[in-house]
Amino acid sequence: MLLRYGTYRSLPNEAISFGADDATYWVAFSLAPNPSQRFYVEFLYDQLSRVESFVYDDDRLVHTSINGNTVPIEQREVQHPSTRFVLLSSETTLTYLFKINSHRPLILALHVGTQAELDYQTYQNVLPIIFFLGGVILVFFVNLMLFYEFKMKAYGYYALYLMSVCFFVLCVNNFCVYALHASESLDQWLKTLSITGVYVSMLLFTIHVLDLRRFSLFWLKSTYLFCCAVALLFPLLLAYRMLFAIFATSALILPLYTLLIAFFAVLKRMQFSVLYTIGLFGFHAGMLVYWLTQMGFIPLFPLAKTSIIVGSFWEMIFFIWILVLKSKQTQRQYHHALMRIREKEQEQLNNAKFISIGRTIGNVTHQWRQPLNALGAVLTHVKASLLLHNTVRKQPILDSIDTSFEILQHLSETIDTFYRFLLKAKSNDQTFCVSKQMEILLHMLSFSFKNLGIEIQLRIQSDAILLGNANEFMQAILNILQNAKDQFEIVRVPHPLIRIVVKQRCCRCRIVIIDNAGGIRIRPIERIFLPHVCAKADNSGIGLFLVKEIVEKRFHGTISVRNYPKGALFIIRLPTIE
Repeated sequence: MLLRYGTYRSLPNEAISFGADDATYWVAFSLAPNPSQRFYVEFLYDQLSRVESFVYDDDRLVHTSINGNTVPIEQREVQHPSTRFVLLSSETTLTYLFKINSHRPLILALHVGTQAELDYQTYQNVLPIIFFLGGVILVFFVNLMLFYEFKMKAYGYYALYLMSVCFFVLCVNNFCVYALHASESLDQWLKTLSITGVYVSMLLFTIHVLDLRRFSLFWLKSTYLFCCAVALLFPLLLAYRMLFAIFATSALILPLYTLLIAFFAVLKRMQFSVLYTIGLFGFHAGMLVYWLTQMGFIPLFPLAKTSIIVGSFWEMIFFIWILVLKSKQTQRQYHHALMRIREKEQEQLNNAKFISIGRTIGNVTHQWRQPLNALGAVLTHVKASLLLHNTVRKQPILDSIDTSFEILQHLSETIDTFYRFLLKAKSNDQTFCVSKQMEILLHMLSFSFKNLGIEIQLRIQSDAILLGNANEFMQAILNILQNAKDQFEIVRVPHPLIRIVVKQRCCRCRIVIIDNAGGIRIRPIERIFLPHVCAKADNSGIGLFLVKEIVEKRFHGTISVRNYPKGALFIIRLPTIE
């Protein structure tokens, strides 16, 4: 009756908005006679909760049907995800009356055509969404892998942002509603949750990709505050049905804030700020077009939702560009740091070798002191015999000369031994016998340890053969023995003793070095293998670090240490060859 008496006002051909209240709207139109071809009418705006159709032939109700997001697809006359109704074939003019319920800003736009025409229009809207979701999921997994590889939070937050955008696109296109058979209330909560995730993850990504911690504490705290506000405010606004406030915040306030940060970054000449601003501007432009169509400020057009996809693709290109550049920068920083670490380690190794040379010279001194004293005693005896005796016997002089030659021969052998040890420190890897190298080493140290009263017991149970640098192996054992010797100088024990046992089992050579010098006081005891860790103030603390480097990196073995009641026990395990 209201329609017949002219209470309804005419609508223009363009889509218009009726607002965002909870009112019920009635829309009516008449169609000329259509006796043959089957046509359909489809509402392009897909946020309609419930639409009821009443078809009149003059004053007679001839057909009714329902549709909308809250109506399951199987209960609709036209079982299609869109809000679509059948236009009846008739010889007379029919009047279609639609009762529309929606809690969203209501935008009215109708498309009349055949099923093929409407399906083609639907596929035009769906195909870009499918390609977009496929690209987003691919980039999501790539970012997830990069996050686990580099442990950079920017990758993690961008992956979260991509999933939020993907979820938001699914929600605004009603895919979640159709998949979950969700109610209108649940649909609104899903959409609010998705847009909340989009902006919270974007703000967190902004913090880390622009590295706000280094440039501005104010913007850093403000951004964290905005994250908390969005996470709390959007659900609260939804609970009070303040949908327009959510739209306005998403379309204006948050984009303006993020763009403000971007312009600040450009002014401060932060790294990647220009790329970030260009990408962000494209994304917000697409989102703005979408929100303006949803709120009715611009007419609804068939590809209105594609603006989100276009803006997201634009933003994705620049953000991925930023992350690629950032990953390359991280790799350069990592390689630079690695080079510095290796240079530092090489410096420590060189220092350790210089210290080892110093200790070797000290051992040469100890090796030579007693033979030189003995040589001096022999020469003194010869001189005394020549001065004090009137007659000199030939045989004692010859014996003294032979003894002198033996002492000189020993000194020459000592020089050769230490010379080979120092000269061949960088020789190529070759096979060598552990027992032979241990005997050479103990021969080098015999005088210096004997002068201090330190007894070394060597027990060899197997002639193990190793592949590597024999002098590096001797240097590792020498450092352990020197540390024991230094400890004996600090801790006086009645009978200083070092026992060395060499065994072989299952292609592994096991070298056990035990002393009775009281043990290691550093806790935890494994720290003694770290550089610059030493109990003595005047020591460099890199001897055992060098030992560990040689055992593990050069010989691919293991070394462990522990205390036992009387001293320390080192166990070295090295792979052997046939």
